[in-house]
Amino acid sequence: VQGGNLDDKKVGVVYRLPGYHAPQTANGYYVRTFDDGREEWHVPVRVRSWEGSLITFDAWYEDGTWYFDEGAGEWRKRTWVDDNGGDLYPAAMGPWSILSRFWTPESGVTVGEEGVQGLLDFRVANLDWDKEVAMVWSTDGWQTSHWSGQGAGPNQFRFVNPLGSILDGQHDFEHWRIELDIPGPVQRFEYAIVYRHGFAEGATPSEVWDNNGGRNYVIEAQPLF
Repeated sequence: VQGGNLDDKKVGVVYRLPGYHAPQTANGYYVRTFDDGREEWHVPVRVRSWEGSLITFDAWYEDGTWYFDEGAGEWRKRTWVDDNGGDLYPAAMGPWSILSRFWTPESGVTVGEEGVQGLLDFRVANLDWDKEVAMVWSTDGWQTSHWSGQGAGPNQFRFVNPLGSILDGQHDFEHWRIELDIPGPVQRFEYAIVYRHGFAEGATPSEVWDNNGGRNYVIEAQPLF
């Protein structure tokens, strides 16, 4: 925040909890002014544990000046909004709040002489329509690695169906699936999943990894005897 009279300013965020329809407003407080005139403000947001572990938000700033809104026919305070190019900003307790394994009766992967076959399912937070879900995987201990993005064929992620509650006409989570068919023989299959969001022009992209806490996910071939 920069400029204007400190006594007249207001800074805050409008945040949304998945599954809760009404956006909520939180007001911030002034902390300090930097040498270049920019100001630091903090906005406390309190979310109860039973309400969830993920929010999306935009930030707003009033500088205390007024303007006449001809369309509304009234005077209003001048307000600036940063909604990340329409994509909003995510904040979560951990990556599992945005991206996590989703178990279905069809889920399961086998590794062996025939290669890697099976289905993996994931629950993805529906932060925006534009999103990228991908897998980075290796069958040789990361001497080489491969990237599997979105598409219609094998070894590609595809959208399955919406999940969760509906907020502003959209579900808060989505079910995504990848069908693996990697030639063998394979003794050890390692992978991690990445979710990217914020592709609108001028937006700040965000990236979330599910890599099993830094250890990657590992599926090994089972001995025949």
